[in-house]
Parts: sequence; structure tokens; C-alpha cells
Amino acid sequence: IEVQQKVVDVYLAMVENQKVYEKGLDDLKISFEGYIESLRRKRDKKSIMEYLYESFDRNIGSSTPALGVSIEKKFIEAKRESTSYENYKIVKLNEFAFRPVLDKMDSSFTLALNRTVNCAVSPAYIVFGTNADFLLPQYLMLWLSRKETERWLAFNAWGSARNTIELSDLGRLEIPIPSINIQKDIVEVYEAYEMRKKINERLKKQINEICSVLIKGSIDLKN
Repeated sequence: IEVQQKVVDVYLAMVENQKVYEKGLDDLKISFEGYIESLRRKRDKKSIMEYLYESFDRNIGSSTPALGVSIEKKFIEAKRESTSYENYKIVKLNEFAFRPVLDKMDSSFTLALNRTVNCAVSPAYIVFGTNADFLLPQYLMLWLSRKETERWLAFNAWGSARNTIELSDLGRLEIPIPSINIQKDIVEVYEAYEMRKKINERLKKQINEICSVLIKGSIDLKN
């Protein structure tokens, strides 16, 4: 019984620490989302079109990897192979790529922000960037990832057989655009939240893995 209690005490202590960490994570999320909502209500909103540019750079003579875009707002391995990638569009660091056709079932908007090295996407995608002196791409990504933005895009999409969004349609989106310093602060808080969320998932996984170690240790101690 004493050995069992020691194992249980260690396990409960780890779970309690993880729960405290998760509570801090929830508080950070609430603060971040509350500030974003405050910006939306209190600040004048501006059309983002004047801060955007479309890129038509092609993958000619380049070994840039070809990728696709998922509805989770991430770059993924291309689902279709092509005999030639020279017509593919280059997506540079801090540029966006999106599929102009929305999913007919749930109007999902497939868009991703390139945060690493250059990649290439199908010529069917639209590639664009921002004037980072006035609108940080990471800040814009926060707004483009919101569910209400996806609903707005679905409402403003056009077409009969398929809902379509062009860059000019996307550019009509209006968001609050504070100073670059405030945008940077917001992005830093969001990135801290995302990092802590990943750490929390690792903690939960490690607790599950440690359970078997605790059981084995209790058996060895008994022996």
C-alpha cells in the first residue's frame, strides 16, 4: 500500500502541475482574444487592399519544393504530382498562398502564411504579401484565421457551381490596423500562447508515458 501511495502521489503531483500550467494557458488565451475583440469594437477598421500586393513569380529554373495548403492554415505536401513545376508560383518568406475556390460543403478557406524558406504552389493558387511597414503578415494572419472572417468570405464569395474568392474580394476585408509596435506586441502574445499550447500537449503526453515507468518502478521496488 505504501508503494502504491507513492506512485499515486507522484502521478497526481504531475497532473496537478500540468493543470496549473493549462489554467495559465487558458488565461493567456482569454486575455489575447479579449484584446483582439476590444480592437475590433473600439478602433476604426480599414480595408486591407491598400496594404496587399500579388506575386506572380514562377518556379523557373528552381528546385523549390512544391507544397499544397490545408484548411488548417498550414503548408502540406502536394497531393498531386506534376511532370513540371516551372509554372508553379513561388511563395517567399512571410507571403501568403490561398486557394480561390472555397469548399462547397463548409466554405473552408485554404490559406497559409510561409514562415520558413521559399516554397512553390500550384498556379491555381493566389500568392500575395503585405506592406510590412504598415501591416505585419503575422498580424493579418490572426484575422484571416478567425471563424468570423471565414464566414465573411463565404458570404462574399461568388459563383454558382463553386464559391470563388479573388484577391480583390479578400482585399475588401476591413480590420483594425494599429501601429506596427502594437501589432508586434499582439503577435508576440499570440506566438507565446501557441508555444505554451504545444508545451502543454507535450506535458500531457509525457505524463501518460511516465505512468508505465512509475508502474515498473513500483514493481522493481517491491522486488
